[in-house]
Formats: sequence, structure tokens, C-alpha cells
Amino acid sequence: MPSTQVTAVLQSAWGKDWQSGFSHFEFEPIAAASIGQVHKAVLQDGRRLAVKVQYPGIRRSIDSDVDNVSALLRTFSLIPKELNILPVLQEAKSQLHAEADYRLEAESLRRFSAYLAHDERFSAPEVIDSMTTTDVLTMTHMDGQPIEKLAAAAAEKRNATATALVELALREVFDWGLVQTDPNFANYLYQPGSGRIQLLDFGATRTYSETQRGALCALLTACLDGDEKDIEKAAARVGYLDPHDPPRYRNGIIALLLDASEPARTAGSYDFGNSGLADRMRERLLRMRLQDKFWRLPPTSTLFLHRKLAGLYMLLTRLRANVAIHDLVSRLDTTSTQAQKQSRTNTRAGNVDAVLR
Repeated sequence: MPSTQVTAVLQSAWGKDWQSGFSHFEFEPIAAASIGQVHKAVLQDGRRLAVKVQYPGIRRSIDSDVDNVSALLRTFSLIPKELNILPVLQEAKSQLHAEADYRLEAESLRRFSAYLAHDERFSAPEVIDSMTTTDVLTMTHMDGQPIEKLAAAAAEKRNATATALVELALREVFDWGLVQTDPNFANYLYQPGSGRIQLLDFGATRTYSETQRGALCALLTACLDGDEKDIEKAAARVGYLDPHDPPRYRNGIIALLLDASEPARTAGSYDFGNSGLADRMRERLLRMRLQDKFWRLPPTSTLFLHRKLAGLYMLLTRLRANVAIHDLVSRLDTTSTQAQKQSRTNTRAGNVDAVLR
């Protein structure tokens, strides 16, 4: 945005004399994305801020933009006719509308900060409530460096950071049911002095119910045990399979799930830098999609977790990390099993209640 447009948005949010509260405001953005851009600023009291400013009219254009993309995909036959992308497009619209409401992002940021309040490995920006609106999100500025720079650091530092990231992802999915699903590397900074991982951008945060978390936990447990029948049942519960799927498709899904869970099934540390896991999964998926013509997609909520997992694996590969994921998952087993037991108890209680009524 030109500076005049930035000024117009900020005047609408803060009033015409908004600049009087700042000793410095950089009109050149330090980051920009599809919905808004971020500016550094300093208040009169010396506090350093990051101000996310939304592009004017972006919310009004979301539905038509997604529809236009859909039309282009169909017109130029960029996706197979067998693939029903309508649920994905509807979810994309819903997700983008949520991301365009900066008050929702501020709430997600506050929730994450509360969960991580006693974990010194992480930090997140503090929301400045009095300066946050639907179109402007104002936070304290984080001063870390791009996390990819750790690729040149000593193995101990790389592995410790990678382990913290994996543990965070597991807690998001299985403990909190609150998942930041945007895996962009730019959403993680590393603070050399403290060694902390600084977390940014919570616009793509999604919540997962206890039922969904229980199903995911059952699937992870089945993959760890390696029993294909149990994996098939758990995969159906998550939404990967249904009774009408041919055996070849079921076998392909089971193989993909075993690939994805390979780091968690490996005793000791898993070497992401030399595993070739991403390439193997990509090749298997391409065979399923292109050769075998299997095009049904899992539930959209699960697709967001695919994005989360893929981004995490890519970052761990970039860091050439060795992580004992099996040990981290084992520590979560007690919590996850309790959640499953509670879910089953609630289901049984509901069934009894239904009978009594």
C-alpha cells in the first residue's frame, strides 16, 4: 500500500491525530502478505510495536476471488473432474474471512500466550488492545532472526529448537485443540541471546474438538502399533476412508499414514536431514492420484493439519534436525489416552441418557 492508503486505514482506526502517539512510524512495511502488511513503530513511551494493517476492501473481495480461482481451475482443466473441491473452496472462504478479522487473531494470540506462559522456550507478541481493531492489529515487536538461520548453528542448538517445535505441535493438537495451521517459516523467529522461539501470525488458528482429538490420537496410536486393521478403523474415524473404498485405495492410505508417522515410530532420534521422507510421501501420493485415479479428499479440518505437519517436516529438514519424536509422543500417551477414555465415557453416558429419555 502507498503511505497515503496506510494513513487512511490508520485514521479510520485511531483518529486523525494518530501520529501524535508515536515517536516513529515506518511506512515501508517489514512484511507483506495477501491480506495485510506489517509496519514497525515506536510509541512516545518507547515501546516498540508491530502494526499489521489490512488492505482496504479485502473482506469484500474474498468470496469473488475464491470463485474466480475455482473458475480458472475448471476452465483450464487444472484439476481432475473427479475431484470435488467445493468443500475445500467453501472452507477457504470461511478461513480467509476469519483471518481478515484481526480481533479474532488477537484472541488466538492471547490464548496461545496463556498456554505458553510458563514455557521459557517460547514467546509471543503482546496484543495492544486499545490499538487493535478488525482492520489493525497492534502488538509488541519481536526482535528475533529468521529461524532458518539456525541451519548453520551447532547440532545441539538445532536439535533443541527442533524438539521444542515438535513438542509444541503435539501440544497444540492433542492437549489444547488449538492449532496454528500456517507453516510459513516466517512465522517463527529465533532469539540468539535467550534461545527462545518467537511465534508470529495467529490468523490461521483453528480449534479441534475433543472428539476430533480423540480420533487423531487413536490414529496415531494405531500407527505406532503398526496393526493395519487398527489403522484402517482409525483412519475411517478421522475421515480418510469409508466402506466403499476399494482395497487398493485403503492400502495406499495406510501406507501414507505409516510414512507420515515414521518419525514417531522410530526408536531414538529421527534424522530429518537424511530421511528423504517428504520425497517418498510425495511419490506415493502422486501414484495414488495420477496412476490409480483416487481423488477423494479427507475432511477440510484434516487438510489443515496436513499443512501443519508438512510445514513442520520441511522446517525440521531445513534445520537438519535429529529429534526423538517417539519419546515426545510417548510422554503424551497418558494425556491422550485419558482424553480418549473421557470421550468414550461421555459417549456412553450420552447413549444411556438417550435411552432414558
